[in-house]
Amino acid sequence: MSGNSGTTRITRWVFRIAAGLVGAYVLLATVFTAPGVAAALRLDPASVAAHPWTLVTYPLVHENPLHLLFVVTLLFITGPVVERHLGGRGFVLFWVYCTVGTAVPAIVLASLGSVPPLSGALAPVLGIVFARAWFGEDDEVSLEPLPVRIRLRVLTAGLIPVLVLPALVWRSNAISLAHLGGLPAAWLFLKLRGSGRRIHAPPTLPMRRPVMTPIRLEVEAATTTSASAPPAPVTMRETRRATSDEVNRVLDKISALGIDSLTDDERRILHEYSERKRRTDGLTD
Repeated sequence: MSGNSGTTRITRWVFRIAAGLVGAYVLLATVFTAPGVAAALRLDPASVAAHPWTLVTYPLVHENPLHLLFVVTLLFITGPVVERHLGGRGFVLFWVYCTVGTAVPAIVLASLGSVPPLSGALAPVLGIVFARAWFGEDDEVSLEPLPVRIRLRVLTAGLIPVLVLPALVWRSNAISLAHLGGLPAAWLFLKLRGSGRRIHAPPTLPMRRPVMTPIRLEVEAATTTSASAPPAPVTMRETRRATSDEVNRVLDKISALGIDSLTDDERRILHEYSERKRRTDGLTD
């Protein structure tokens, strides 16, 4: 699974949450098979005051394997990038916030009409889908090995009618209008957290880092030595100056992001400088 911003490897808390959802489903299907157990975990908006624990337990109950597969797939597609932005602790807090925050619109809907008890982790996962689109704006995501690519905004906007239509036609614990409460909950969380500053591009790499000073002195010394030679055409001096600036930029990038972040052109610049420096040192010896 990948996007424009890089490979979305499964992160620690995305894996743990997905494993917890799968484990809970297996236990409810094999060990705790009494209907009363699942009913005690679902969130009933009409009786949430009498069963407050259901505010956090309803994501553990999935009605069938397809319900679980749909939720976990969305989590794997969008969760890793969100966890990298929020951090492990922030990601867990965001999950709990969207889970509990869904109860507010569910209670409002219950006051207007009949709302079936909520089950499954669709609500918090919808919050994560929203956050992924928020951070990545209009990045593309793909499902490997399937040759399918879709823009995040299309994915987010397309989920709404896909979920609303079944919720209007069928009375289901797995999909109801109340599950959409994960979307406004996610929006409010990101606004309160100050994440309105969406990430458009990596921050500008700092120039003139003190740690690179000794290497910079070597570059400047090489340039000074060349200046003591017979006058060269202006174009050659300009080329040498531009090369020195490029080397400085490459060294800054290595200091900030590591040598693995270099492109092929940047590796070529560094290699040419090393060869030129080695020849210069050989002549001076």
